[in-house]
Amino acid sequence: MGAGHVWALEDTPAAEREISLIMDSNDDSIRISFADSGRGIEKGTEDMIFSPTFSTKRSSKGQLIGTGMGLSIVKTFVEDHANGNISVISPGRLSGAEFIITVPLKK
Repeated sequence: MGAGHVWALEDTPAAEREISLIMDSNDDSIRISFADSGRGIEKGTEDMIFSPTFSTKRSSKGQLIGTGMGLSIVKTFVEDHANGNISVISPGRLSGAEFIITVPLKK
């Protein structure tokens, strides 16, 4: 998520750039919330952003940037390897995207 968030903050003035990570847990799971003050997720793409090769990142010339694999890899790891869940809220609590990961605790 790191490199994508650099791109997501490009249009946000430096003094207003903010990234927040909140972790909490209960007896059953750990919840991680990662939010930024960037451009957020393009409306209508929330269900597609976790698909392999999907990307809305474009250069100033309109060319696709990156492979579109980052969030797909994160989702695979969270769901298939950690038996968790990942979702996105846009706008989130800092006005950009907010990703929420919930992973069950092993007992």
